[in-house]
Amino acid sequence: MNLRTFQIFAALCENGCHVTRTAEILHMAQPAVSNTVKELESYYGVKLFDRFGKKLVITPAGKRLLDYSKMVMSGYDELEKELRNWDTLGELRIGASSSIGAYFLPRLLTDFMEEYPDLLITVQINESSVLEEMILDNRIDLALTEGTVHHEEIKSETFMEDELALISSSRRFDDGKILTVEELQKVPFLIRDRESGTREAVLSKFREAGILPDIRIESVSTEAILQCVYQDLGIAAVPMRIANKAHDTGKASIIGSKGMNMKRRYLLICHRNKFLSRSALNFIDRCRSLECK
Repeated sequence: MNLRTFQIFAALCENGCHVTRTAEILHMAQPAVSNTVKELESYYGVKLFDRFGKKLVITPAGKRLLDYSKMVMSGYDELEKELRNWDTLGELRIGASSSIGAYFLPRLLTDFMEEYPDLLITVQINESSVLEEMILDNRIDLALTEGTVHHEEIKSETFMEDELALISSSRRFDDGKILTVEELQKVPFLIRDRESGTREAVLSKFREAGILPDIRIESVSTEAILQCVYQDLGIAAVPMRIANKAHDTGKASIIGSKGMNMKRRYLLICHRNKFLSRSALNFIDRCRSLECK
């Protein structure tokens, strides 16, 4: 049985079981409509109509088949509507590191969700390494991360650049203090956990400058690191926008070090073989035009 068979049967029932009228509406020959009924009765082994001369009267089995026919046609219509409009009615699964998820993603999603009000958007906030695994397992479509990519199956592009800043408590160093390599290696250092893209970026900058930091505290929370800085437990490297907010509290100083390049990249990643819908590509374009503020 195919969809057309159920469509003809349903049309016959909806037109008073009148073969001639149904044939005219469907632009078919009358025998073709009658043959469709015979095929259905033969296939299912039941009587769908009682015949009183030329008049057809639907049987209980026919009524049941009509219910199923409507379900089949409704399901087909939903399938056509959903897949043909997948970009506006489907799903987009986004991953983001904690920093990007907290500071940039809300900005990106506000206008995007207005453009795609019926698109189901799910967001996973996690460490960069975890997001890479989710990409590989097809649990998310794309992700916004920090640091570097560790799998050949994942492709990446830089969508924005940011700058890291060193901060200390205002009691330890004055604002604008420039530390030597020797001073940086002696001062206690506070850093994100081992799965964090920010940690990877920070340590990469230190390696480039030939600095081995004296790591004292590790945390999954940037806010916890800030509180430790305020209590003068050490210094930390955080995104510039966070450093500025910490500085505004009066509890932290923004400091620096000779010869350190503190620029870093934010990456947009997805699987090399991933098919991206038009809505996903639209979202990527929005990421590319995002400014770091």
